[in-house]
Amino acid sequence: MIRVAVIALMPCMAQASEPWQGAWAFDPAWCEAADKIGSVSPAPIRLTADEFLGYENSCVLTRVEDIGLNAWGLSLHCESEGDFYEDDRIVMVHNNKMWMWYGLEAPTEFRRCVE
Repeated sequence: MIRVAVIALMPCMAQASEPWQGAWAFDPAWCEAADKIGSVSPAPIRLTADEFLGYENSCVLTRVEDIGLNAWGLSLHCESEGDFYEDDRIVMVHNNKMWMWYGLEAPTEFRRCVE
């Protein structure tokens, strides 16, 4: 009986991550450095349920809000080269592309890295 329950829950477990989670690169060639995020440049960025990691900066996600239309608002507490700051981003995902808004600037387009 327990095996049946575990098997029934497996599809839910597989879809636990959000579409915005993963490694994303501005230039798809940067995906070759996906295993070195944070230590080399250029490299992709990584978004997880808990953090945003880039080169010489890292952020803890303090709030994630599903705003619909495959878009999420992210509130971040960040550290970069010894400085701490709060930041808000909006990400929108469609297929293997993600657009990220930083304030009022035009969005930056990223491609998903296959891991």
